[in-house]
Amino acid sequence: MNKLYFDLDFEELDTVAKGLGATEVVVKQAYNAALTFTARKLSTLAARALQKGLDIKAQKFIRKRLFQFKRSRNGLGEVTLWYGLNDMTAVAWGNPKQTAEGVSVGNRTIKGAFRAKVKKFGSDKDYKTGAFIRQPGGKRRGPKMLSQKTGRKYRSQLPIQLATFRIKDQAESIIEDDVLVDFEDIFMTEYERQLKWRMEKLKQG
Repeated sequence: MNKLYFDLDFEELDTVAKGLGATEVVVKQAYNAALTFTARKLSTLAARALQKGLDIKAQKFIRKRLFQFKRSRNGLGEVTLWYGLNDMTAVAWGNPKQTAEGVSVGNRTIKGAFRAKVKKFGSDKDYKTGAFIRQPGGKRRGPKMLSQKTGRKYRSQLPIQLATFRIKDQAESIIEDDVLVDFEDIFMTEYERQLKWRMEKLKQG
């Protein structure tokens, strides 16, 4: 897991707040609201950027790797956006197709891999198709078994593991170049909007 670090110019925040005549309570409220908004916005931008940059089939493979943690210190919230950069399952790039060399997913190929259906976790009836490789050092073939579907004998491919692709270096570059660069603009725009809105509410109330 990696995390995004957000750097803010607190002198600039103070200048904006004083220029609008904001109270300390309003400043803290606006700051926390803007920070939460920015974290959510960056999470969305990160999912879109990583999906496009990595050519992933669906955002669901990205979104489940993004997490937000919020804590408070002296009344000012802190939000950390964590993202997982461990190798990603091959099916994120598309439905696996068996080829002479192995398995192809999207425009990628995994040599020596094979396509197979496995039971979904917690289900005895539902199956999903995946791409697998034999575990390094494992036996090439298991003992002979009888297929309940065809009645033919076959040898198991076990032990196996999911076929994956490394994304760490490329994903880090995408996050830094396409996501972090927008942090300050997004936060400051929302911070100022929150200050104006909350001060207007005070005047009306």
